[in-house]
Amino acid sequence: MNDTRDVFEDAYKGSLENAKQLLRDAKLLIRKGSFGHAIALAISADEEIAKAISCWLVAKRLIPDDSKVVDNVFSRHDIKHMTQIVYYGRMQLEEEFRRGELNLIDILKEGMRLTERQLQKDIQKLHQVAMEREYLRQDALYVNLTNDGKISSPSQFTLNEAKDVVSGVEQRLAYQERLMTKPTPEELVSIKEFIDSLPKEAIEEGEIPIEWFTSGKKQKVSLLTKMKRKIVRLLNLL
Repeated sequence: MNDTRDVFEDAYKGSLENAKQLLRDAKLLIRKGSFGHAIALAISADEEIAKAISCWLVAKRLIPDDSKVVDNVFSRHDIKHMTQIVYYGRMQLEEEFRRGELNLIDILKEGMRLTERQLQKDIQKLHQVAMEREYLRQDALYVNLTNDGKISSPSQFTLNEAKDVVSGVEQRLAYQERLMTKPTPEELVSIKEFIDSLPKEAIEEGEIPIEWFTSGKKQKVSLLTKMKRKIVRLLNLL
């Protein structure tokens, strides 16, 4: 019987290879003038990258193999898109820090001004963006009837739209593949610290309810309060 870690090692590598093939197919469709279907395949490649990162986390024993995180990323489109949004956001932040475009103190002070209501709105917006990504994939693949009674078709997408989507997925693929195949010790520590900071229910259930961040109904102190306490400590050190 294969070791569980070996199974997920194969799964993340297979998902990465499939993402690459989907991107190659998307580019072929662009050359053939099938821009909508190219977009659909590129977004499917994005989902495969999200699947790869989750399987990689299990392979590296950063999350348990019986976590709902794994089930969700194999079965739910919204979770796949959420995973990519979070990791792409991380990539952008790292780049902006590297270029000196972000100031740590300003970010920490902004975090202190965050309210529960604003955080709820931000999290809801994140979920909305993830679902819009899935709606885009479907619109790029199928003929649909829109809410205002009109017909949408994959043929309505343009060359520039297809190129933009493919380019974005290629950037995320390059970042994720490098992270999974050649992670630095600092990156592994950072990922582990982030996962360890999450409520155990988040790993078990595969999602972090908004209540964990705000009202604290599921715990004595909300994560927003804990986050602000950490910010105060960091500001005192700077």
